Amino acid sequence: MVDKTVRSSRTGSETRETILTTAERLFAEKGFAGCSIADICGEVGIAKPSLFHHFKNKQQLYAVLLSGISDELRPLIDNCRANIDARAGLIGLAYDLDRWNHDHPDAHKLVMRDMLDFNEQTTASRKWLLTYFVEGIHETFLRLPEDSRFSGMPFSNFLAFFLGTISYYHVANSTLSALLPENRNSMSEDYKSPASIIENLL
Repeated sequence: MVDKTVRSSRTGSETRETILTTAERLFAEKGFAGCSIADICGEVGIAKPSLFHHFKNKQQLYAVLLSGISDELRPLIDNCRANIDARAGLIGLAYDLDRWNHDHPDAHKLVMRDMLDFNEQTTASRKWLLTYFVEGIHETFLRLPEDSRFSGMPFSNFLAFFLGTISYYHVANSTLSALLPENRNSMSEDYKSPASIIENLL
């Protein structure tokens, strides 16, 4: 049942922001297909018509979230592209992404799920989100010197290594720690940015 007291105490902009924050977390947890409008409305404490006042459907809500994430990531890739030294640009991007993943866990998980949950509902939004970002990494990758250990490597392999190294720690830390009960806290206590791996290899 919708709490009318909670609903009436919010302004329209506050309600919209609460919808976005809640939807980001639920989409990150359940994926696009697994999260319903009813789930989001139930947690926000509003009726469906209130949500549809701000977003015409679930697809638009999802697209707005991805657009916001894209806006946050764009300066990171712009800084990478602007660096004359391609190696330094990629290393800087690795550390920037690591910090972003740490500071925005739900947004990070949403991007990871979006990459995995390939379906016709999310295809257009995913392409819009990732194309600029991937193109920026590709452009910088092509400027690496010929004596780089990644010279000659297919870009798709480098991209998987780069994004996988940065992202995996943040989604797998708790699971990996649980697999090593005798060192349950060691991953957190001894944490070093996964970006340092990229720095050492680049």
